[in-house]
Amino acid sequence: MHLDNATEAPLESVPMLDEAVLKELFEEVADGIPEVLEDLIATFVEDGRAHLEKLERALEEGDTHQATLSVHSLKSSGATFGAHRLSRWAAVLESRARQGDLAQIHGELDAFRQLFERTVTLLWERRPR
Repeated sequence: MHLDNATEAPLESVPMLDEAVLKELFEEVADGIPEVLEDLIATFVEDGRAHLEKLERALEEGDTHQATLSVHSLKSSGATFGAHRLSRWAAVLESRARQGDLAQIHGELDAFRQLFERTVTLLWERRPR
């Protein structure tokens, strides 16, 4: 998938997960305690799935404000965990939502949701212990 800006690299070239960011989160925020990082990841997953549900509802209802809020939250939380590809795609979706282009977002929702779930799998697999 290519992003809107022709000068942008294809989304596939953006790393799925920056393990250095995840390691820093483990060391600085979780104080090196695996259970704390696991709780943070679990919260990311729960909140992310809730935002995806809100996004889907917003798209069905034509609610650009809620769609914008949902993808903004996914963008920010993805960046916090080093999930650069998820965060980058969410930034594109946020821009589309701000422009009112909900139909295009709706067309990408399943693929975006799949990316979120692949990201979740990577977070669990590659978390520092």
